[in-house]
Amino acid sequence: MADNSKVDNSERREFVRIDDTIGLEANLVDPAKRKSVRARELLMPAPLERLLSKDYETEDSKTLRYLAAINSKLDLLIKHLVSDYSSLEGFDNQSVNLSACGINFPMSVKPDEGDLVEIKMLLPGSPPVSICAYAEVLRAEGPKESGKYDVAAKFISMGEDIQEEIVRYIFDRQRELLRAKREQS
Repeated sequence: MADNSKVDNSERREFVRIDDTIGLEANLVDPAKRKSVRARELLMPAPLERLLSKDYETEDSKTLRYLAAINSKLDLLIKHLVSDYSSLEGFDNQSVNLSACGINFPMSVKPDEGDLVEIKMLLPGSPPVSICAYAEVLRAEGPKESGKYDVAAKFISMGEDIQEEIVRYIFDRQRELLRAKREQS
């Protein structure tokens, strides 16, 4: 039996995407700075699991269990005390479509195709992660009713570590949304 199904390569994506609301600040960058930009972490907490994955030699596994318990309690306290992380960092909440290779977001100034944009984003979570990324504008449409332009851009000069943080956030957020959907039904 022949398989007659065809895959539309224009719809293939390298990374998963999610529609979400995150803290976001976007500004145009001087074209002369294009070669010197590099995505970076503004706030990148090191979860205890990552610290413990290193080759630490210890005979006291009880201490490690206590550290893990303290870490999870601190995460819960942070999440409880700071319900709106974006106001903590001064970011405005914006509706975006996010993947590890690009973003679609609203912007008050219309950029031209090929312009470079600095995007500071706060990915809520426990703990939250702030990233400063650079993206090349693919298109800008609008203005919309809000007076903002709908901008699609691809990330440039981004290391795997930052891409992994974005992917981790997307998967965590998708799990959270699926859990909430299951609880509603």
